[in-house]
Amino acid sequence: MGKGIKYKRQVLQVSMSEENIANAYVLDAEILSYSKRVTHITMYTKDARNISYKNCQLYEPLKINDNVIYPTGFDAYLLYPIPGSDCEIHQEVNIPLENGARIKGRFTNPNSAQSLIIVLQLETQ
Repeated sequence: MGKGIKYKRQVLQVSMSEENIANAYVLDAEILSYSKRVTHITMYTKDARNISYKNCQLYEPLKINDNVIYPTGFDAYLLYPIPGSDCEIHQEVNIPLENGARIKGRFTNPNSAQSLIIVLQLETQ
């Protein structure tokens, strides 16, 4: 990476309580305003840590500013943070941002995970 580039992480949590099991769980969050780009996206569940097609499915595409990052049906396991794995390839993104950028998605939860944790690595300068 270039000299002088700084990074910050933004942690987003999607509550996946059992009361809402028939519906998709919604993510709609503003990305930190001083960020220049999203460089990586990782996901895991709060209770089981490991994410899989059994406990998290993309019901709609994951988007940043209406641009599809991961399509419906994408295997979310590929976003679980396993250093040195093939998953790292799928976690790398290069998405330029402007103030007011939003990340949106809808997830289903077949095996009742408590919550989904999404971590964005942001380039801040």
